Amino acid sequence: MRGGFAAFSRLRGGHVFHPSGNMYVATLTIDRGDFLRGAARNRTYEVVARFSRALSLPGGLPDILGIALHVPTEEGLIDLLFATTGRRVGARHVLLPRRSFTSGAYTTLMPYAVRGRTALLGLFPQGHRRVSARLDRLDEAVAAAPLSFRLASASLLGRWRPHGTLRVHTLWTGEDLGAFDPELHNVPELHPTGPFQTFRREAYRGSRRARGE
Repeated sequence: MRGGFAAFSRLRGGHVFHPSGNMYVATLTIDRGDFLRGAARNRTYEVVARFSRALSLPGGLPDILGIALHVPTEEGLIDLLFATTGRRVGARHVLLPRRSFTSGAYTTLMPYAVRGRTALLGLFPQGHRRVSARLDRLDEAVAAAPLSFRLASASLLGRWRPHGTLRVHTLWTGEDLGAFDPELHNVPELHPTGPFQTFRREAYRGSRRARGE
């Protein structure tokens, strides 16, 4: 299985899915709930956010959209990966193509252990602004006005519980951060879990192998 992912990853330039994307500086403010130990209300983290298209389909064609977050915390570095899905129970694990980065839900698709409970994480666009899912126009959109998302979690059959706000505001001009990898970058209080982790782990190992890591 790992060899298959590695071969496909080489064909895609080092990433099986979401091979290219735009990166931005963002502010994550935790204002509610027990998301992380020590992450008290109004605690702010400066993060890097990567926006991408899973299949890199041309132009404005609908695609599965992704937002990846690189979050430095007191406990360690956390990478969180979100993709466009449904919002309701049963649809939270279903990938959905979209034409806009600011319409509909993004979820982690697979569950996380969040301080001892099993939950999905979600990002939900705030406001009524519609930003095209074209990467070549995204820099201009962010420069015009920050993009805002609500961070939330939900049990597999429960309601979404808000935890904070993600505000994407500035083009990232720093050094290459490498791949966003939730298998390598997680902490005991917040890490991937569940029966499908073997499949996911092999996918990321295959990608790392193709990149020579």
